[in-house]
Amino acid sequence: MYKNFLFISMLALVSFTSVAKNHNSELDLFELSLEQLIDIPVSSASLFAESRISAAASVEKINEEEWLRWGARRNTDALLRTPSIQAYPTFFGGHAIAVRGYAQLLSVRGLATLIDGVPVNDMIFGSAQYNSEHTTLGVVDSIELVKGPGSTLYGTDAFHGTLQFNTYYRQKNEVKLGAQLASPDYQQANLKWSQEIPNVGWLNLSADSRNSEKWRWHYTNLNDNLLTARQTQYQAQSFNLKLHNAATQKLSYKISYHHNNMLGDEFVGGGHTFGYQQNDISMADQSINLWQASSQYQMTDASQIGIKTYLWNNKRLNSFEIGTGIFLQDHQLKTHSAQAFWQYQDQNRNRLYVGVENYQQKIAKSHTHIIDQQGQRQNTIEQAEQGATRKINSVFAQGRWVTPISPLSIELGIRLDDYQAFGNQTTPRLGAIYQIENNKTVKALYSTAFRAAVSLEQFGSTAIKGSQNIKPEEIETYELIWLHQLNDHLAYQVSYFHSHWQDGIISTAIDNDPVFSTQFQNSGENSSQGLEAAVKVKLDDWLLDLKSSYVASQNDITHINYVMFPKWMLNMGLSYQINQHSAIHANWTFKDQWQANQSENSQSLASYNRLDMAYYWQWRSDISFNLSVINLLNKTQYIPSVLGYPEGEIEPITRQLNLSLQWQY
Repeated sequence: MYKNFLFISMLALVSFTSVAKNHNSELDLFELSLEQLIDIPVSSASLFAESRISAAASVEKINEEEWLRWGARRNTDALLRTPSIQAYPTFFGGHAIAVRGYAQLLSVRGLATLIDGVPVNDMIFGSAQYNSEHTTLGVVDSIELVKGPGSTLYGTDAFHGTLQFNTYYRQKNEVKLGAQLASPDYQQANLKWSQEIPNVGWLNLSADSRNSEKWRWHYTNLNDNLLTARQTQYQAQSFNLKLHNAATQKLSYKISYHHNNMLGDEFVGGGHTFGYQQNDISMADQSINLWQASSQYQMTDASQIGIKTYLWNNKRLNSFEIGTGIFLQDHQLKTHSAQAFWQYQDQNRNRLYVGVENYQQKIAKSHTHIIDQQGQRQNTIEQAEQGATRKINSVFAQGRWVTPISPLSIELGIRLDDYQAFGNQTTPRLGAIYQIENNKTVKALYSTAFRAAVSLEQFGSTAIKGSQNIKPEEIETYELIWLHQLNDHLAYQVSYFHSHWQDGIISTAIDNDPVFSTQFQNSGENSSQGLEAAVKVKLDDWLLDLKSSYVASQNDITHINYVMFPKWMLNMGLSYQINQHSAIHANWTFKDQWQANQSENSQSLASYNRLDMAYYWQWRSDISFNLSVINLLNKTQYIPSVLGYPEGEIEPITRQLNLSLQWQY
């Protein structure tokens, strides 16, 4: 009913014949200068609006136009063309997202997921990735991905990176409707609506519904000896409501509500990792409700104080279907936080953000149900983690000092966390940004992060003993970045990074225990290093966007490489404006030197080689179409299996057609 309503609304409004207002379209891309194309505004690296060029971090920003162009369905589809990032399918319709190497089964951990600045990772999994990040693209305006530690601002879980979803936000009257049809059997529709309420502020509403059926995954060996196949199907809906006034007013506020639910089955199951050989699938029924409120008061032209608070609860029924029946996990989590802050920024770009926060998360319910092949419940187990609470008191500060040695700026940050479970944690960061002649910038960055143990690591499982004495994992990263705009037509960026991950929480062998042979302990040491490069060229009606990376990561104790992460990644996008109404795009994605699973003895995979094409047509000032063909050459694409399939997996993208419509008034 929900998605039918959206489709009917879209069709009715498209037929409305009033004169539409002009609005931004994908063709605006060709009207921007090269400087505007690379000088993208971001905020997740500092909590200040700033240029991506001057940010003290490696930040990627993906706008709505980009994922609409290529018919993105899942959130991870929007990240496909980002270097040093790789997503792998895992349990319950989720993805393990590896950042700059370290690809493994537990790559779901270490990436902080935020919706409008609210962290939605949970303490059971240490992740939001099993829950498809708790949102869908139809209510999102942009995605910001910070590659590297982010704990100074965001605390635990911002270990390898930070994934921020910025949902729909406007201060103008508008209506936007979109719909997408794609093969095989995929439908999507969304609504974005903004209206000014006199003497109150702005009301923003966005809603999205998407449905996918018969999304076929094959799990095979490289000789096409079929092991198993699944036909994934799911439904997902998101709803977002905001009430806010102009941020330029002396006293401003924002109140918002976000809801997301996802229901699906025949996702990836436990695989060879858990010994499931038959009926190896998982299912998911998940929902989240998130409330957020904030207010700030402008004290002077340069400073303001404010408060932020949020509350969210998450319910999920996740299950594995195995040969003997169903293994069903029933979880409920409740989270709330309150933060007071002071923010300062002067005309010389000196700035400082100071925050004090109280955070609590509770596992309200954690049951495991055992169901036989006839659908009868045989047993219900209350897990030891039920009732566990994570309480954190934090104070943090991050700011920038523009030194007298112009144009050198120093970025400084520190965070102090008091955990009820294990005590204090200190997280510093430091950066130097030197801008030369307005077209050259060099950045030297040092950042740290930590990840507190999740409940599985504390309380254990039927197979692995937990420990209440586990310390947080820690990582430190060094980066050197060079950006140069040579002229009005050519700009490039080169980055080097090195990270050291210590006190890694892993399962290790133990003696003299009558029940367990292994236990979670702090004993892992890892490192990663690599190069990233990007080139952007603008010539009249042509745009070239080239991004690449080389990454090598390894376990420093066993000297085993993380072979599932591709050493080489290359993405090349080429766009041409045909006329004032249309444009054509081509995108080539290449990945090489990776293996079928995390064992160094697994087979090497063939190079990932995918060509996509897209055509954009502005039919009227208010209506536009995107037509894209994914995997134009219909190549079989292999990707590694984090769940132990010995020969990897076949990506479920044969040649695929996507058609989307966007209407705006």
